[in-house]
Order: sequence, then structure tokens, then C-alpha cells
Amino acid sequence: MAERARELIRNTGIFAIGSLSTKLLSLLMVPLYTTVLSTADYGTVDVIGTFTGLLAPLVTLSVYDAVFRWALDDANDASTAFSNALVVWASSMLIFSSICVGLAALGMAHIGYFWFMVVLGSLGAICSSLVRGLGYVKLFTVAGIVSSVVFMTLNLVFLLQLELGLTGYLLASAISAAVSLLVVALGARVWQYWHATVVQPARMQQLLVYSLPLVPNALSWWGVASANRVVLLTFAGVAANGLYAVANKLPSLINLVYGAFLQSWQMVAVKSYDDQDAGNYYTKTFDIVARLQLLMVMALLCVTQFVFATWIAPTYWQAWQAVPGLLLTVVYTNMSAMVGATYLAAKRTRGLFLTTVYGAVISIGLSVVSVPFLGIIGASLASCVGFAAVLGIRLYETRRFVGIRVTWSAMLKYHLVIGVQIGLMCLLPVGWLQGVCLSLLMVGLIWSDWPYYQRLFVTLTNKR
Repeated sequence: MAERARELIRNTGIFAIGSLSTKLLSLLMVPLYTTVLSTADYGTVDVIGTFTGLLAPLVTLSVYDAVFRWALDDANDASTAFSNALVVWASSMLIFSSICVGLAALGMAHIGYFWFMVVLGSLGAICSSLVRGLGYVKLFTVAGIVSSVVFMTLNLVFLLQLELGLTGYLLASAISAAVSLLVVALGARVWQYWHATVVQPARMQQLLVYSLPLVPNALSWWGVASANRVVLLTFAGVAANGLYAVANKLPSLINLVYGAFLQSWQMVAVKSYDDQDAGNYYTKTFDIVARLQLLMVMALLCVTQFVFATWIAPTYWQAWQAVPGLLLTVVYTNMSAMVGATYLAAKRTRGLFLTTVYGAVISIGLSVVSVPFLGIIGASLASCVGFAAVLGIRLYETRRFVGIRVTWSAMLKYHLVIGVQIGLMCLLPVGWLQGVCLSLLMVGLIWSDWPYYQRLFVTLTNKR
């Protein structure tokens, strides 16, 4: 347990360094982008980026996820998966290229750049998945950082010195993506894993059986977020959608760390799947992560109204009302993804897709019912219930191949404290008294669980 926990923490730290570094560099460049690029240009960049990310699993049939999963088994499986995945990728790119030629003939703007980014991005995803699955965690992280530095440097040259505007930005993006692919390919010598002799239709079919359910699964997550915004626009108006977007900023802070953890957890969960104590290890890790995330919710609730009262324009004050529901939504979404890693480990991705669909139907249905009456609060509660349902269904389903036992007494206690905090936020005015009361509730909970956290610390620091 201790060794696996340390590996999980170590890899999480490495992934976090890469993630936070790239996000920081991106944040530092925002003033330049907003100064040099017009709102229309920036909107074009956002649209291209959104559709590039959206099309990646669609045009590649999410085969890079299969490469990652097979690479975690051993090098021979990695070679087989990589070789067959490249053939699937090349076939998909031929179809995609034909469509792009037709769109170019119709005069669609920036289609050449769009084609290049999808082709390069999807190939990069396959190579990066291979590298991550083989355990080249540092190389994976370095490639991301190098790509961000190149992107930032080229933008300084193209936008400030050469004044290329939107074209310069798109060119910098394309070059940085190529650099990332080059770093990954050279660092891991990925060409060594290509063997034409292992390319067979039966093996491609095996990869696709695993990866195809992940395509609608990825699109479903995107669809739920978009559908809730459409419901808000329809029943509550554009202003409510703006409030909802602002309310999402605080909850997104939890994902800064969790995104790195999930990448590491997927690796450890698969490697530990065949261990005799896999169920016990999954249970303990789930319990720890759930508690820590709920503590983060409590900490953010302590400062939510203060942040909105002092740092956000008064016209957005009402947005805080959606924050508690969205904070819990993030926790349930993250824990669902954590349990979802067991589907990947067991190679049962169909269940992953179906549970996402169930949650999407619940979330969207509740949004349609609640938003006309409760506005942004209704939207946040609908998302919260929908993703809580996904978590519950996955915990129930995964009992068949790995049983994660939830410590319900602890989860109830943590949620009860959060409920009391929300109640005090509604009753007490913004100020020191509210902050102290909310903080004391959180500190009291930590104190009551102090033996648990002491045992956790001893386990993680035990070298044996």
C-alpha cells in the first residue's frame, strides 16, 4: 500500500508540475493576446481549439486510449497496440482529409490549419499515450512544458515583432504541437514500437472494441456541460449564463490538482488491478481522495462570498449561489472518473459509456425542470445530482470486478458539515464572523478525524 501510494503521489507531482507550468505560461500570455488580437480573432481561436479537441476522439475512434491501456501491460502489448493504432489512425485521417478538401473547396476559412492541428494532435495523442503507458512520466511532462515555452516564444515573435495577428497565433500553435510530438518521439524512440508484422484486422478490432465506447463517453461529458448552458440560455437568459460561467471559476481550482492525480491514478489502478489486495487498495485510495476533496470544498466555501464581495463586480454577486452545487459537482465528477479507471483496468469501457449516458439524461432532465424556477441554482443542483448518480451507479456496477467499499459514516459527516456551512452562508452577512464560523466547522471536522490523518501520514512516510 505504502509503495503504491508513494508512486501515486510522485507521479501526481510530476504531472502537476507540467500542468501548472503550462497553465501559468498560458495565463501570462493573456494580456498579449487580448491586446494584439481582436475579439473576433480570439473568438476564432477559441472555436478552432474547441472543435479540434472535440474531433480528436471522433476522427481517431479514441484509439489512443487503447494504446495507453495496452502499453501499461508490457512492451510487447504496447508494440502491438501502437502498430495497429497507427493503421487505424492513417485510415481515419484519409477520410478526414477528404472531408477537409471538400470544405476547402467551399471556401471555409482556416481549414488547412484545422486539418493540420487535428492530424498532428491525434498522432501526438497516440505517441503520448504510448509514452505515458510505458512509464515515461517525466518525458511526457517535459514535452508539455517545452511545447508551452515554444508556443509563448513564437507568439512574442509573430505577434509583437512580425505583427502577423491571427495567422501568427495559429502558426505558433501548429509549430509548438509539432515540437511536442518531436520531443516525445525522439525521447522514447517510438519508431522502435512499430512492427508491420503484428498489424492484423483481429487485433485492430480488439483495440476498437475497447476504444469505441470511449468516443461517445467523451462527447457525452462535453454534451452535458453544453446542454446545461443551452437550458440556461433558453429559460433564464444570457445574463444567467454569464453568472453560471463566473460561478464555475472557483470549483475549477479543485481540478488544477485533480487533473494531475487522475493521470497518475489511471496508471496505478491498471498496474494494481491483478493484485490480490486490489479492492482494498482502491477502497483506501478512494476514501482518502474523497475526504481531501470534500475538505477543499469546505475551504473554498469559507472564502466564496468574500471573493465575490471583494474581487468580483457587484453585478455578479448572485453567482455565488451556484458555487456550492458546482463544488460538489466537481467532486462527484472527479470521483466518478476515479471509479471509471477501474473500467479501463478491466477493459470494460462499455459500462463507462452507459453510466455517463445515465448521468447525462438525469442532469439534463433536472435542468429543464428546475432552471425555469431556480435559475442558476437549479442548473448547479441538476449537475450535482446527475454526476452523483453516475458515481453511485459506477460504484454499484464495479462491485462485479473490483469492490470499492465506501465509508458512508465519514462521507455523511463531511457532507453534513458542508450543509451547515451553506446554511450559515445564507444566514450570516459577509464578514469576519461568517469566515470564522465556517472555518471552525472545517477545523473541528479535521480535529475529529485527526487519528485518521495521522495514520495516513505514517503510512505514506513508512519506508518499509
